[in-house]
Amino acid sequence: MAEMMHVRELAELAGLVTLRAPALLTRPAPLFAAGLQEYWSASRCRLERWLRVLKARHEPEPHDSCPISAACLKSIIEEILVSEVLTRVWAAITAAWDGRQGSVDVGPAALSVQTGHLEARRRALLLIAHSKDLSDTAAVGLNRLRRTCERWTDLLLGQLLPYGDPAAFSFDIGRCRDFAEDLAQEKSTRLSDAAWKVTLASLKASFQDGLSQVSPNGDLNTRIAASVLACFPAELFDSLGNLQSLWVARLINTTDSASAMIDQLLAIERRE
Repeated sequence: MAEMMHVRELAELAGLVTLRAPALLTRPAPLFAAGLQEYWSASRCRLERWLRVLKARHEPEPHDSCPISAACLKSIIEEILVSEVLTRVWAAITAAWDGRQGSVDVGPAALSVQTGHLEARRRALLLIAHSKDLSDTAAVGLNRLRRTCERWTDLLLGQLLPYGDPAAFSFDIGRCRDFAEDLAQEKSTRLSDAAWKVTLASLKASFQDGLSQVSPNGDLNTRIAASVLACFPAELFDSLGNLQSLWVARLINTTDSASAMIDQLLAIERRE
C-alpha cells in the first residue's frame, strides 16, 4: 500500500527543491526523463480527481445520492491551494533548466501541469466565494490560506530569479523581485545559510495548523513528491536530514529513478 503524503509536505518540498535548485541548474547532467514523466502522469491523475469533485459542486447532478461533505470539499480546496506552491516552483525550475540549456526538453510537461492546476484553482476560488457548502468561517480560512500560499510561492520564486524569469509562475513579480533583493543582501553578509534555515522552518510552521487532518489524494501526492526528487542527484540532499526523516520512508511506489535515489539516501544514513 502506498504511503499517504499530506499536502503540507509538498509545500515543504517546494522549499527544499528551491534551496537545491541552483546546484541542479548549474550541473551538466540532465534532469531524469522518468521522473518528469511520472510527475506529469501523477499530477494529471490528481487533477482529474479534483475536477470530478469541483464540477459536481458547480454542476450538480439531479437527485445526487452521494453529496460531498463540507469537510471533504474543504480538504480538496486546501490541497489545490497548498500544492500549487510546488506546482509553480517546479514549473519555474524546469523552465529555467530549458532556458539555460537552450532546449524545450523538460519545461512543457511541468507547464502543462500548471495549466491544469490553474483550472482547478479557478473552480476552487469560485466555491470559496459562492458555495453554500462552506461556512463563512471555512471560506475566510481558505481565503487566508490562499494568500499564504501566494506569498510563499513568490518568496521561493524570488530565489530562482538569477536563473530565469519567474514572471509566468509568480502571483506578484514585484514581490518576487523584493524577495530576490533580500536574498542578495543576505548573501553579501554571509547570512544565506542561516536565512535559509529560518525560511524553511517558517515555511513548515505556516502550514502546521488549520489544515484538514488528511489530504484527499495522499497517494498521488507521494508519487508527485517522489517524481520531483527523482530528477535530483541524491548527493544534493545528503546534508538534509529532515528530507530523509520526512520523505524517504514515504516514497515507495515510484519510478525506477526515484527508487535508486532512495537506496542511495538510505545507504548514506546507515554510514552516518
